[in-house]
Amino acid sequence: CVLGPSGCGKTSLLDALAGTYPSAGGAQVGGVVSLAEGAAMAYVRQDAAFFSNLTARETVRLVGALRGLTGTALEEAVEGTLKKMGLSSCADTLVGGDTGGPATRGISGGERKRLSIACELVSRAAEAGASGGAFGGGVLLVDEPTTGLDAFQADRVVGKLAELARRERAAVVATLHQPRSASFAKCDDVILMTGQGRVAFAGATKDAVAHFAAAGYPCPEQHNAAEHLIDLVSVDETDPAQAEKDLRRITELERVWERKMAAGDDGVRRRPSRVVLGGGGRETVRRVGPLRQFGLLLGRAFRQSRRDAFVNLTRAAASVGLGTIFGLIFGKLPFKGEKAVTKRTALVMQLAINASFISMTKSLNAFPRERKVVQAEAKAGLYRPSPYFLSKLLVEAPLDAALSALFGVVSAPLNGLRPGGRAATLASLGLMSAGASALGLLVGAAAPSVEVALALGPCAMVLSILLGDVVGAFSEVPPAMQKIAKLSVVRWGLMGMLVAEFSGLTLDMTPEGGSKGAAGPPPGWKGPMPPPGWTGPPPPSARLQMPWARSGTTTAQLAPPTAQSRVLV
Repeated sequence: CVLGPSGCGKTSLLDALAGTYPSAGGAQVGGVVSLAEGAAMAYVRQDAAFFSNLTARETVRLVGALRGLTGTALEEAVEGTLKKMGLSSCADTLVGGDTGGPATRGISGGERKRLSIACELVSRAAEAGASGGAFGGGVLLVDEPTTGLDAFQADRVVGKLAELARRERAAVVATLHQPRSASFAKCDDVILMTGQGRVAFAGATKDAVAHFAAAGYPCPEQHNAAEHLIDLVSVDETDPAQAEKDLRRITELERVWERKMAAGDDGVRRRPSRVVLGGGGRETVRRVGPLRQFGLLLGRAFRQSRRDAFVNLTRAAASVGLGTIFGLIFGKLPFKGEKAVTKRTALVMQLAINASFISMTKSLNAFPRERKVVQAEAKAGLYRPSPYFLSKLLVEAPLDAALSALFGVVSAPLNGLRPGGRAATLASLGLMSAGASALGLLVGAAAPSVEVALALGPCAMVLSILLGDVVGAFSEVPPAMQKIAKLSVVRWGLMGMLVAEFSGLTLDMTPEGGSKGAAGPPPGWKGPMPPPGWTGPPPPSARLQMPWARSGTTTAQLAPPTAQSRVLV
């Protein structure tokens, strides 16, 4: 085990050993480490995160499958690893937590720590081609596996690591934070680091107390030996006089150990090294192909979404409620008068804005919650970002489209939208929502946090609305931005719904209550005037031309105008 005060470099040491130490500011990591032929190296980080709506067994199985295990070999590796880490009793319990999805109750903190170790074991066992999740001869690096656990759970984790080291003949290097006496006794060797990142002792655990006693710092009776060692290399920053005294003691202990190393009396076995540190990580990473990655990640995304039933039912209820509210506010749309056009256009515009905003807001939260898990898995080489994004989109987008269509199903009959065009309207509404969901995932992936994503998302959607305003309700798109406007998600959905609603729709443009006006063609009428009293269909050239319709496209038929009628263009 590796002991030392906070900030002494314990995690940096493990990063360097694993070859994942970040190179920044010109800093370099030197040295070499020796591994047996074919041995695997696994690194379990302190802040391991999981998808909350997966069970422990599903989590371990997915890691093994992404490493190429299939069939009986996969099941043996999964079950063997779960058994070794004491997770068989909770194997079918949701992992829970607030990462990788909504906050969910699940396994305990100690079980989460052991699950993170199990995932690394099955991953490296798959790379080594071992059966039953074996990890023989490998190196397991574990960063503070006992942090945040009570003394009993922490001791269980340390016990499992010690058992693993002996049974699998593996080298386990773990940084421990204030271990209890029983946990410290399970460690074969200990490295004690000072606050300056230097070594004050490295050797057998049973020799540590005697070494410091010989240096003039014996361990008090009935005192935790691990706590005594950490106290010796810690500095009390609150008292300047005591801090100076502590620094002198630490310097003395460092020199004592350096002299012992120089004399060759440190007990450290040295042999030729073959693996260079700081090489950028593991040389070879085993993983399946992109299609297999996509299939496995698609299954995970589907299970995550399916088990989030409460949120999905809440969203469905909200869609029905909003559709009802739209029906009550807009009411039955008229078929007579100029408001027959303006009210329909306004309703379609509001439907588009509402559906796109709701879909995007849900997606903005989707990726930031999973970012920590996905980054760790991608960094470990389990899969590439593209299969994850496509699988996530394939699950989220249809759900968003279905909920938006449900919103339209409720609103359309209440508002009296054209029955013949409702199917096309719902299809346009659903496709636009799927596009908004994809835009939300993109913004969420680009944003560094949920807060930033929620700040940037509405800005992106407002821009999409302004560029997609084909009816000029808010503003007209400048000619210089016409090409950029084609990228608007709202634009195409709005055009589809407008065409679906107005194509073949017959409207009576006679103002309500009649209108006194001079005889002659009404403003905006395109085509010859019919004779007085004519009640037949309008001439072929008499059509309502909307600004979003292509030239020559028939969009809506109008009742024949009279001297008192007027057409809104």
